[in-house]
Amino acid sequence: MTFASLGFEIKNLRKFRGFSQKELSRGICSQAQISKIEKGDVYPLAPTLYELSNRLGVDINYFFQRTLVERIDYVQEVYLQVRNAIKEFDYQKVEEIVRIERSNPLYHQNLEFKQFIMWHHGICQYHLYKDEESAISLINEAFNLTFTGKYYSEREIEIQNSKGVILLLSEEYALAIALYNELIEQHTKLKHVLDHTVKIRLFYNLAKALSYYNVIKESIAICNKGIEYCIDTSSMYLFGQLYFQIGYNYHLKGEQQEALPYFKKAHTIFDLQQQHNLKAHIEKEFLLDQRLSI
Repeated sequence: MTFASLGFEIKNLRKFRGFSQKELSRGICSQAQISKIEKGDVYPLAPTLYELSNRLGVDINYFFQRTLVERIDYVQEVYLQVRNAIKEFDYQKVEEIVRIERSNPLYHQNLEFKQFIMWHHGICQYHLYKDEESAISLINEAFNLTFTGKYYSEREIEIQNSKGVILLLSEEYALAIALYNELIEQHTKLKHVLDHTVKIRLFYNLAKALSYYNVIKESIAICNKGIEYCIDTSSMYLFGQLYFQIGYNYHLKGEQQEALPYFKKAHTIFDLQQQHNLKAHIEKEFLLDQRLSI
């Protein structure tokens, strides 16, 4: 459903029920937000749409079961909201969306939608509750919904990457290294790559796991592969982080002069990308005596 058509439906229902914008918004969002939704300027978050549908006396499916295209738009909007929340590390918002969508009929009707929701349910179980066993179980279950037993799809690689992050954060470095090597191998077998950032994430996460496992030489080699892949695909995604990781590896070896050029490159990239926290971290931790030469 487009922004405009959704706003039109909500406005018509609101008037039919005899609500003012203020009455409809009470306890859900601001009146200004309702106005923007009705004008088609914004699309409400899934939890907001759920609450609005309750107040308007319709099932949430009313808004997206009108046509197949509307359902596709709804699913894509949920995907976008979840992934944006993940980027902001807002796992509470992700959990709220997951809770609502698990009761959505689409969860049982659409396999890919169910997989996406189950996958992010697992992510929330770890990041909100540190329940590694439940998190990995859900991620494995989501993966197995579509896995045919031979080659991984791009999404299946992404799902397994989330499992690797949990292993990494749980300090199970050997398992994480084995998994990331497998995922990189699987990625090379993809016939079509839709999102080059997936492989960059694999290189970066593998490099971190190798650093933590004290396999420094291999970590540096993986970082260089990641940098080459960024250049080949014209991507700046994690470009600075890969240079930083090389510097960090030399730092771990006690080779500070070798580390410095990589920290400087990372610092420049973070500055250009306005990643101020990362830039400040380098200045504070690794360039204390070199600030004038940055």
